Amino acid sequence: MVRALVVYYSSSGTTKQVADVVVAELQKNNITTVVEVIKCTKAEGVGMARQGFRCLTGSKYVLDNPPQNDPREFEFVLFGSPVWAFNVNPILDEWLKAAQFDPIKTNFGAFIQCMGTKFEKTFTEIEKITGKPLAAKTPVFSKEVKKSPEIVAKKIEDLVKGVIQGGTAQPAENVVEGAVAKTEETKKEDDKPEDVKTEEAKTE
Repeated sequence: MVRALVVYYSSSGTTKQVADVVVAELQKNNITTVVEVIKCTKAEGVGMARQGFRCLTGSKYVLDNPPQNDPREFEFVLFGSPVWAFNVNPILDEWLKAAQFDPIKTNFGAFIQCMGTKFEKTFTEIEKITGKPLAAKTPVFSKEVKKSPEIVAKKIEDLVKGVIQGGTAQPAENVVEGAVAKTEETKKEDDKPEDVKTEEAKTE
């Protein structure tokens, strides 16, 4: 029996909404799914500004409980959390450091909630601790959760597919908020022969 573990921390409920979509997508693929919600009572009721300050100063968070599931027992493990102060969420970080992983058996994925860019550090930290590149990863922007559920559904569908297939992937260019397509002028520049580009560069 193939099993997946979905582990997430949600401070405002947004990550939970996305995690529910992840679970539904896994189940749609006939994968038995276990959900673990990371709890940290000391972080509740604290404003975003103060949380960001604590992140920047390296303050430690104590989880209510140690990891309740062993990631080594699952074929797929997916992590979710919001970004705090452009860094990995310290509560997810504490859970990751308390758990053990089997990079040979398990494929990992991550879905990160953020207001804009600056989410890559979270992906990097997860990969460093698990000892394996993420098979799939995606940022999910807060405004998408509120106003564009179809975009969230597509991102999660691709995320789950990537984790199941077991590749290593970068977020698609079109999932980065504010990504700008090449202009016609840029495309023309790319089409120039290399010797022309070099000669022009010398004159700039």
